[in-house]
Amino acid sequence: MKPVKQPNGKYKYNFMYQGKRYRKQGIATKKEAEAMIRRIVNDVAHGVEVDSNVLLADYFEQWYTVNKENIVSDKSLKRFGSTLKKIKAYFPDNFRLKDLDRRQYQEFLNHYAEGLTKDSVRKIHNPIHACMEDAAYHGLIRKNPAWKATIHGAVPAKQEKDKYIELNEYIAFKQRLMGNYTKSALLLFILHCTGARFSEINKLRRDNFNVDNNTVHLEGTKTENADRVISIAPSEMAYIMNVLDKWETGDAEHFLDISYNAAEKVFKHIRDDMGISENKTMYVLRHTHCSYLLANDVSINYIKERLGHANIRITMEYYGHLLKDRYEKDDRMATQLMEAILQ
Repeated sequence: MKPVKQPNGKYKYNFMYQGKRYRKQGIATKKEAEAMIRRIVNDVAHGVEVDSNVLLADYFEQWYTVNKENIVSDKSLKRFGSTLKKIKAYFPDNFRLKDLDRRQYQEFLNHYAEGLTKDSVRKIHNPIHACMEDAAYHGLIRKNPAWKATIHGAVPAKQEKDKYIELNEYIAFKQRLMGNYTKSALLLFILHCTGARFSEINKLRRDNFNVDNNTVHLEGTKTENADRVISIAPSEMAYIMNVLDKWETGDAEHFLDISYNAAEKVFKHIRDDMGISENKTMYVLRHTHCSYLLANDVSINYIKERLGHANIRITMEYYGHLLKDRYEKDDRMATQLMEAILQ
């Protein structure tokens, strides 16, 4: 298994190991050739397919097509496609999956971090990390090169104040939507009522609404936990049914099915007319929905279920800061309860 020096001064190896022959020539140094041999022996011992020449971009595309297509929302699928474009733009066309190491992967993330927020870089990293886990499980690579990668961004994240609107604005916004019978206005109204995601609302059918108990079945587009049934106010249900009656919508028909830009255009029109900051997007309705419930002592676990988060850690990550004010109230209540024991 020792490398052999060639007449031109470079090195090669040619050896049999566990029933397979491995050969390569034109290696610059003896040290580099020895490192290659050690890697082959090590990879074979750990069940890695050393001869696999699958390309990094091809494997990622195959992975997300098989595992995510027709499962996640169109928006999420586009994000996977965008990540694929970044992989193709950064790495050479012939770059193999098995050649990616942690240093190269970190440099890849650092390259795109220069023009993105930390959250945007994380959205690039997360699917690649999952894809590399899959590759390691199938023996195409020994270790996940995305493991414990450092996520950072050069562009400041949106400030917390830009994720919410004031309560009086939240109430007034809902009133502005009522009486506007366009699809975009109804989508925003349902977003206001439910705190659901755009993609979940956009695919609703009339038979997703149960007028007998004022519930909405949100089939979900992001995770398994996103499929849920939530309650809305009777007055909200009555308004939605009134609009659908005007449209003469069938039970199984997707009565919205509009573009994100169409809904955002109506949101911006009302936002600007109300004098709300232009930094705020229509997702302030989802975030403010949550903060309003938290401010009125609705439990974080209920909110996790209502918003369709996969686990409570995600809910805490997004909204945990809102619990700080409630902590003081709970702290006083806890001490009062303990004091009552002695009375």
